[in-house]
Amino acid sequence: KAKPWRNANLTIKELGAQLQIPTYRLSRLINSHFGRNFFAFVNGYRIAELKRRLSDPQWSQHALLDLAFDVGFNSKSAFNEAFKKECGLTPTEYRAKHLHS
Repeated sequence: KAKPWRNANLTIKELGAQLQIPTYRLSRLINSHFGRNFFAFVNGYRIAELKRRLSDPQWSQHALLDLAFDVGFNSKSAFNEAFKKECGLTPTEYRAKHLHS
């Protein structure tokens, strides 16, 4: 419910404190259970929310970069790179493909 991933400056130390889990244990859990590092793990949540918004006509008038910043990305390049890696499409391509699906 808290959606800590929306914080663009979220660190593993901060998330560990919120969850009351030592940083080393949280890192090990993320790596072993999700097969990702902390940043890829957090970006996964951000991208999932972006995909939901990009498929929803309610969000169609919002600029992609505004949406990216709203879900926690702090740069255009990080946003585009993470999105393309996760989805295989650019955010613009994804929106065009899924908005009217």
